[in-house]
Amino acid sequence: MFIGSPALSSTNFMKKTTLTEDAVRDFHTFFEEERFTAREIILHHHAAPHKNAEIETNSLDTILALIKWTFLYLPGAMALHFGALGTGFFFLYAGDFMEFLPGMLGISIIATFLIMFGIGKLGDLKYLRVVLAVFAVSMVATVLNGSFAALVSGKYFGWFLLASFIPSAFAGYLVKIKIDNESVE
Repeated sequence: MFIGSPALSSTNFMKKTTLTEDAVRDFHTFFEEERFTAREIILHHHAAPHKNAEIETNSLDTILALIKWTFLYLPGAMALHFGALGTGFFFLYAGDFMEFLPGMLGISIIATFLIMFGIGKLGDLKYLRVVLAVFAVSMVATVLNGSFAALVSGKYFGWFLLASFIPSAFAGYLVKIKIDNESVE
């Protein structure tokens, strides 16, 4: 029996196979066009809409906004406020203002970045009015602190610093709301 002889042909030795139900799960039939196509899967798959998707997105957005305000806006406003109130020391104690100026500029740049990033409008320059509002209220608080320190002893400066921060941060928030309302209209 030679290899080329008809007795050794593949039809004599191999069993004839038929398509069974197991062939659907077979690896090769998985790629057949008529059975498994993306179009068939899309047409026959009807997903129910997720009802809580919008609620979850809104709550995550709210949490993210709260984190940004807590860890970016408030520390930035506080740094700008404390730096502005620190200028009052140099006027009260006749310090050298030129030594304080580079430090105040550095604090102002970092605080501006934190405030702008905290409100989520880093690239929009009209929101610099928020930073200017915080700075303006802080400078008014500096003048009030100077007159307050002239009338009463200076040992209440820490309490005044903390108490005057609240209107300063709130003024920045009100300016942000005003700019948001202007942009909607």
